[in-house]
Order: sequence, then C-alpha cells, then structure tokens
Amino acid sequence: MDSEGAGGPPDPSSAPETSPSVPDAAEAAAAAAEKKKKKKKAKVRSAWISFAGRIVAQIVGAAATIVLGIYLVTSHRGEPDRAASRVPRVASTLGAEPSLAVLPFDNYSGDASQDYFVNGMTEALIADLARVSGLRVISRTSSMHYQGQKKSVPEIAGELGVDLLVEGSVARSGNRIRITAQLIDGATDEHIWARSYEEKVEDVFALQSRIATAIAAEIRGAVSSSAGTGARRAVDPAVYDLYLRGRNAWNTRTPEGFELARTYFLQAIEKDPSFALAHAGLADTYQVAGLLSGNGDGPARARASAERALALDDSLGEAHASLAGTLHRPIADIPRAEAEFKRAIELNPGYATAHQWYAIMLAEEGREREALEHAERAVALDPLSGAMRQTLALVNYYGRRYDRAIADGRRALELAPQLNLARQVVARSLV
Repeated sequence: MDSEGAGGPPDPSSAPETSPSVPDAAEAAAAAAEKKKKKKKAKVRSAWISFAGRIVAQIVGAAATIVLGIYLVTSHRGEPDRAASRVPRVASTLGAEPSLAVLPFDNYSGDASQDYFVNGMTEALIADLARVSGLRVISRTSSMHYQGQKKSVPEIAGELGVDLLVEGSVARSGNRIRITAQLIDGATDEHIWARSYEEKVEDVFALQSRIATAIAAEIRGAVSSSAGTGARRAVDPAVYDLYLRGRNAWNTRTPEGFELARTYFLQAIEKDPSFALAHAGLADTYQVAGLLSGNGDGPARARASAERALALDDSLGEAHASLAGTLHRPIADIPRAEAEFKRAIELNPGYATAHQWYAIMLAEEGREREALEHAERAVALDPLSGAMRQTLALVNYYGRRYDRAIADGRRALELAPQLNLARQVVARSLV
C-alpha cells in the first residue's frame, strides 16, 4: 500500500540506503520546475492544435458548401431540360399523342360569388388547349367532375386516361386578377412546370391564351411546333358564365335541360349579341331538342343560329360543327355536312361533339371504320360524358358489334341514366 500522505513513519525496509541531504532537495526542486515547464509547453501545443483544427474544419466546411452550391446550381440548370423531355417519354410509352386534363381551378378570391369567374377561366383554358394540334385535351364535362373532390393526381390521371394534369388557382381583387397554373406528371405527381400571371380583368382572354401557349411550349417535343391557340376577343365574364351554364344544361339531354339551356344562351346573346359561342350553343339546343321532340322548326332555327355564329367568327370550330349538324339532319346534305365537320375538327381537334356527330353520320353512311374512330375519339376526349359513350354504343350497334354495344350502352346509363337512346341500344342488342 502506498504510504504517501500517511501520518506514520515510512517502513524501514523501503527507505533509501542513505538519508536525504541538501543537494538531494535542490535536485528535487529542479525536477519539479522542469515538469511544470513541460506541462506549460503541452498546454500551448494543445491550444495550437485546437486552433489549427478549427481552421481546417472551417476550410473543409467552406469547401463542402462550395461543392454543394455547384451541385445545386448544376442541378437547377439541368432541371428544365429534364422536365421538357419527360412529357415525350410519357407519351411515347402509351403509343399515342400526349394527353392532358385541366382540373377545375381553385377560387382564392375569398368570395364564393367569384366561382363563376374561376370556372370560366378553367373552361377557357381547356378550349384554348383543345385547339393545339397533336395534344388530346379532356373536355370540360369530364374535367369538372373532379371539382371539390380530394382524389390524388395519379388517381385522376388514371380515371381520365391522361399523361398530364393542369392545376391552378385564381385570385381576383377589383379589376386585377392573378392566375397560378402548374403542369403535373399524372403518373408520378411530379411538378413539371409552374408559373403565375397577373393582369387586368379585361385582358383575361389574352392571359388565358398566354397560359395555354406556355403549357403547349412545355410539351413542344411531343406536339406540333406550328400549333397555336390564337387570340380571342375579350368577353364579359358574366356573359361567359351564362354560356357555360347553358352548356351544362344542354349536356343533360332532357327537355327541361334544353329549355334551361335556351334561356341561358338567349340571356348571353342579349348581353353581348356578338358573342359567337352563345349563338353556336343556341343552334345546338334548337337542333337536338327539335330532333328529339319532333319540333318541325327546330332544325331551321338551329341553322339560322349556326350561320349567325359563323358570320361573327368563322374560325370557331363549335359553330362549324353546329352548321354540320343541321346539314346532316334533316336535309341530308352529306357532302356539305362532311366538309363542315372536317373544318370543325381542323379548327378545334379537341371538340368532342364534332367527333361525336361526325361518327353518327359516318355510321349511317356505312363507313364503319371511320365512324368507330371518331366515336372512340369523342369518348377519349370526354370519358365521363354519357352522351359520348351513348354514341359509341350506337356506332357499335350499327356495326353489329352487339357485345360492345351492350357494354358501352350500360356504361352510358351509369354516367347519365336519363339517356333513352342508350337504353334502346342495349335492349335491341340483347335481342
């Protein structure tokens, strides 16, 4: 046991052979001083090492920051190229042209009374994009089905059969409007492109065209480089809302719906007599309601309205389709009707009704392959429309593809139970 610090005398057996002397004490003091000096040097050396370590750490940290910055800048610069190339890859995997749906825009104005304005923005953007050649754009009837729903992007894209989705919001304050739009990969929910715009309300149609052009440019590798949306004249948003309400009522294909549609279209025309779309909508109402009810003057009034729409705007695909419908029935001027249908599709390849009505005429003329092509196209453009699915059932019935006619007829009735023609097609196909 160590005796240092003990109170008793040291053990004789462990004591030095000679007793301590004065020189021995001096040597002990010198040793202690040397030890203290070494300890001080060690502290200084430790301080320098610590300082040097901090310097090295800062240098390494700065280098890491620079490397990370270079990586981020490089990644950011490369992102547009990857995004732009992503769409053609998606489209090529489907073996078809790229497809897109514009979902109902959100109203961020804090005023529910502005919903009509926001819905009008959505419809106008759909209409502009539908005119882009080489791009399949889902019709408003199907897109608006998702208003207020909380489904994921991949779910919606799968149900509509599209590659891409456009989401957005509208905030209106006084005479200023701010629109935010984003293009999303339907399969991965990855954002490809996003942008915000701000304009005066009276310039809203020009703004819609700019957004449509920008979105088309993002997928320029997969659509015609010559595609364009063109400019449209400004329309009072309240007038446009009346037109949209008329189309919604017309799409029900019921007597009550036709009467309501006629009222809305006439109100829109009263507010703006030069609004060609409202005249085209009125023509379609007179045409379909007249044929279904047997009203003798319906087709004649439909033709007058269609011709008025074309006189106001000859570049309107909807108006050419309206006139084609009146030429097909009841006067059966097939060559002129076909020319008008083709012109309608040329001007607005995404207008499902033009393909739908053209398919019916082709089927009645015995041109089965072409009829089926346009009927399927109408369904692809408006997959949640019962009227489009009913037409596909009818075309399959004409082609004696009864199993398919039954399936499509039943699907039409699921979407719109009021469609009597679909019910008749199913019944006759079962015989």
